[in-house]
Amino acid sequence: MLFTFNRRRISKIMKKISGERNLYFSGKGFFSYPEVHGETEAGDIKIARSVNNNDHITISIHRSLNFKGAVTINEETSLLKIKKAFGESDIIIGDEPFDNAFLIQADNPYVAHAILTEEVRTILLSMIHFSDFELTGSYLQYNIPLRDIQTTTDLKNPIDTGNSLYGKLLHDENQAPIIRCKKRLLDNILHDSAAEVRRNNIIIAGAHLKKDAAVRDSLFQAMTGDPDFRNRYEAALLLGETGLEYMMEMLDTGIDDT
Repeated sequence: MLFTFNRRRISKIMKKISGERNLYFSGKGFFSYPEVHGETEAGDIKIARSVNNNDHITISIHRSLNFKGAVTINEETSLLKIKKAFGESDIIIGDEPFDNAFLIQADNPYVAHAILTEEVRTILLSMIHFSDFELTGSYLQYNIPLRDIQTTTDLKNPIDTGNSLYGKLLHDENQAPIIRCKKRLLDNILHDSAAEVRRNNIIIAGAHLKKDAAVRDSLFQAMTGDPDFRNRYEAALLLGETGLEYMMEMLDTGIDDT
């Protein structure tokens, strides 16, 4: 009886959403849940009962991020924490609440640092109450408990959050991957509110792109203007003779014990 009640409620909600968003609705059978699929502004979407958890609805959006190399971001479950304890690789972005919530892996670490801008991290953190969350270079997937879907809004809001995430990830997709990464790294260096995020982006940009004129200009701006002394120091290290001269000036003018 509960199954029938839930199925009818979810079916009604999904049918309404499919009509509003011009998606395809499949009613399935009497003993199974309906499905919705089609195309949204974010990519190809499918909304269906979870394969792994019968008490959840899965939202999956398929769209290539078109960045160089694979990137995977998972919610940090107990199993993943165990894997990390035994040496599973994890990229540290420098935003402590974000790093504690997600396991980040990438073929090219600078890609992960570049795409995880402050706006992207904010949206991702808003999604940690979803379960089985996973974002890769080709799809986004997350689950919502059936008990949390009582009205149309309860399902529309998670869909809109996924769409907004792709909006931030894809806003410059007409540019080549290396250009997109570089621009985001430079923006992170100069504007991210977290000092450690800025520092990690300084280090990663310097390691991969320090001969690039635009990168060197951003490193110079960080060296002379970042409010965190450690960031100024890291930028100076990457700028060679120019950086050495600046560090000598800092020593002459005096620095605190930090």
